[in-house]
Amino acid sequence: MNTRLSISLALLLAALGCAERAPTPTPFDLTSAPEGELQQRLGENVTMRGQFSLYGKIGPFILVGGRPIYLVPQGSFSWGESYESLEGKPVRVTGTLRFAHYPEPPPGDSAVAHAIDHFYFEAETAKVELSQR
Repeated sequence: MNTRLSISLALLLAALGCAERAPTPTPFDLTSAPEGELQQRLGENVTMRGQFSLYGKIGPFILVGGRPIYLVPQGSFSWGESYESLEGKPVRVTGTLRFAHYPEPPPGDSAVAHAIDHFYFEAETAKVELSQR
């Protein structure tokens, strides 16, 4: 009985050791993608390249094809010196693409500022690094 158990265990361990692991898929590079494709990729892990700035209307962003893609913190997040050193430089951001939509303000509230619809990455989970263009 011990021999059967030992052989079964050995076969199981061998099978587990030989099992191929699926490689992590390479994120889609959406740097040149039109808005429609960005909408199709919401919730997916993607990469975008652009110029980094800490000084956007909503917060830090990368400028991609003339439009800002924001880095939005969901909780407390510190934009420290490492981000300050990226100001104005080309970066690559990889993370889950999100979109924020805001309803139009009621007629007559034109003097009230409202947020603009925008694509963004969650700051806490996005990987921001200098781009090697």
